Amino acid sequence: MVLNSVLGFIIGISWVFWQVFFMPIVPERVLNQSVWVTGIIVELPNQSLSENRVRVKYRMKLDEIAQHSSSFMQLSAKPLPVSYSFRPKPIVSINWYVSRHELSNKTILPKLGERWRFRVKLKANHSTINPSGFDYEAWLLQQGIAATGYVKAFTRAEKRQQTEPVLVMQKISSPSFLSLFTWRNWLANRLNQVFEPSTFLPFYKALTFGDKSAISVEDWTLLRNTGTIHLMVISGLHMGIIAFLGFWSFKRIWRWGGYRQMMLNLPEFAALGGLLFATLYLMVSGFSIPTQRAWLMVVAVLAFVLVKRKFQPWSALALAALVVVFLDTTAVLSFGFWLSFIAVTLIFLALQGRTRRQIKQLEANGEAKVIPEKPKAYQVWLNRFKILLWIQWVLTLGLAPFLVWAFHSLPAYSFIANLIAVPFISFVGLPWLFLSSVVGLFSIETGQWMIAVLDVFWTPFWQFLQWVNQLPFNTVAFSERSIFWLLAVYTLLFWGLKLKKPLYQHTVLLLVFIWIMSISFNFFNHTQRPLLNQAKLTVLDVGQAQAIVIETQNHLVLYDLGGKWGSNMDGTKLAIQPYLTAHAWSKVDLLIVSHSDMDHAGGLSRLLKIFSVTEAVSGQPEVLNQRIQMDGQKENRFSLCLAGQSWLLDGVRFDILSPNKKWMDSILTSDNDLSCVLKVTTEGGRILITGDLSQKGEALLLQAYDANDLNADILIAGHHGSKSSSSLAWLQTVAPKHIVFSTGYLNRFHFPSSAVLQRIATMNQRERVSTENTSFIQTPFVQWWNTACSGALVFETSSKSIKLPLESRKIRRKWYHHRCLESQQGQLFQ
Repeated sequence: MVLNSVLGFIIGISWVFWQVFFMPIVPERVLNQSVWVTGIIVELPNQSLSENRVRVKYRMKLDEIAQHSSSFMQLSAKPLPVSYSFRPKPIVSINWYVSRHELSNKTILPKLGERWRFRVKLKANHSTINPSGFDYEAWLLQQGIAATGYVKAFTRAEKRQQTEPVLVMQKISSPSFLSLFTWRNWLANRLNQVFEPSTFLPFYKALTFGDKSAISVEDWTLLRNTGTIHLMVISGLHMGIIAFLGFWSFKRIWRWGGYRQMMLNLPEFAALGGLLFATLYLMVSGFSIPTQRAWLMVVAVLAFVLVKRKFQPWSALALAALVVVFLDTTAVLSFGFWLSFIAVTLIFLALQGRTRRQIKQLEANGEAKVIPEKPKAYQVWLNRFKILLWIQWVLTLGLAPFLVWAFHSLPAYSFIANLIAVPFISFVGLPWLFLSSVVGLFSIETGQWMIAVLDVFWTPFWQFLQWVNQLPFNTVAFSERSIFWLLAVYTLLFWGLKLKKPLYQHTVLLLVFIWIMSISFNFFNHTQRPLLNQAKLTVLDVGQAQAIVIETQNHLVLYDLGGKWGSNMDGTKLAIQPYLTAHAWSKVDLLIVSHSDMDHAGGLSRLLKIFSVTEAVSGQPEVLNQRIQMDGQKENRFSLCLAGQSWLLDGVRFDILSPNKKWMDSILTSDNDLSCVLKVTTEGGRILITGDLSQKGEALLLQAYDANDLNADILIAGHHGSKSSSSLAWLQTVAPKHIVFSTGYLNRFHFPSSAVLQRIATMNQRERVSTENTSFIQTPFVQWWNTACSGALVFETSSKSIKLPLESRKIRRKWYHHRCLESQQGQLFQ
């Protein structure tokens, strides 16, 4: 037993190593520069609105990469290989930003399966990393994406050097008629026509060919709040339903036809039908990673039928897990992987207890020589409803610990919502949608009529979900939990379900489980609030933007809210909301938005919808009030921040140093100089935050305040480290021990500016100290940090000083996380 375990461990580690070694890569020497890439579009293009432009997103499997020649026109004579012979070709994600007018005039857009050549700028998979935030780099690894980039237009200087116009996008060839890409592209266009009249088009597209791009943010929110989001993305449930339809159809064919004379018996023939239907569904959905995982789980179950073995649930579950991880070791990084297998485990445990009780009843009848009566129809349906109710109850409670640990929230009414949603999708929605799609391939009109019939049933179903979503307290937030809490809770749950107890006793055990899970929060709570007179400063990693959280013992202060990227992402969703939820904050006591620039106020609308705000100030309140009124807020939320305002929260003092009313009327004319300058004074040190204040605003502060009033231990550099801010006189007066730059990795402004870094270096020029026993030592007086390389930075004050910051990129670092290069030392990190 021990030897088998050791050998299994060695084989597993070796397999992971080789899978990582053979992962496709993009050569580093072609990153962060304009290059030409040639490859095949391998996923349906996705269009979304991004600010005033349209973003068209492609996934391309690269064939070659070529660098520019000196003329900016021709490709290199020898394209660079994109992979070695033993590695598969890399897949990259490419964004093309284009105006609506330009997009409407384009007659040719890249389609699935076509071979194109783009002029792009690629970069490594480097994303933001925050406490409790979404790990985008891990997600890219799971999706098999080796690099990201965007279509790069020619600059004016480059165009002047061209002897003739050169297109940044050029079609090379179309896929062959027999190509899977051709058929999937035709299928998507055909089904779009079938679904087009329906108001539920986005969900039909998501459930048939896996295109979720048309689902709105509001619909995603509704699904998340009702706990039904798993029903609108292709998962094991959907793959199982389609496989069951295939199994049932081939079973009928076998009985109606002459197949009984064939070598295949009924079970094997029906299992082949289930496998065929599941495989077709996999192909139609585009071989997405979650769909492949669901397909493998179905194959593992059908394998027992095909090899004529008695179905053993635990062996099937183990086989499915082995096959999934064997083919894709990165699957374990996905929450969906664990949710799927935990859910199936819970179902097996719930049904196993019921099967055990039925066997005991049959044995008792046999000993008493009692012939059981045939149950009536209503009794059959009542028993089925009881089974459904029991399974849903077990799943609701059983998945709750993982959802709390992974997402820090629970949909309060998911049991009620899924009690209707799961049967509807399983027995009405998906089967009828599948049948309508098949009919629509032959007749669009008939398919549209069938979809209209489905809409009649889907409408009250959706209205029911909307009603559930409108119930009070529809989402319960939880603070961050330890992995040990999760393991302890599941140990208790699985032990309770394995006990040989009657149904009502199982129910009592589950209620006891809820109680224990609730009180255990206090013993496994990661959230620690600062002590009285102390504070915790977190500079979140929000790219080329700024968002800062300041926590005291019982109060929360936010300074700036990050940027806004398109219609679906902003600083609140990216970093602020996950952080506040994980740290058990439900209310913002003081909100300071330095000024109205979108890289500081991008997450405002979402924040006001999610959290209550007691007081809000800004250097440009009129602009922000106008924005939130456009979003449906009637009242003015913001007042003007002015020098002299102060707040005392749990012994921590917050003072506004600028803008001054006199300066606003005459001197301060730019938006940046209207930024609220905030000074935070704690028992252990001082913090100074300047927004986008320029050197002009800094000079005014130097004149208005004594050096002692401006002195700070931590300085959040003005304007993300622009050379127009952080003058040498300002830095010398503030005399910070730590300077923080909030920037995006390899941002187009090249922040932090080399001029600012030179000013810091000037401050750090100290005399070398020499002793008899030591060599010359030079210790930096000022340490500077950059969120682009460090991730979110967490500073904690003590009674006497400020502790060195915790760097999220180091704390959460895994082997697949990107690191700033050594060559970037002194430019992007100290």
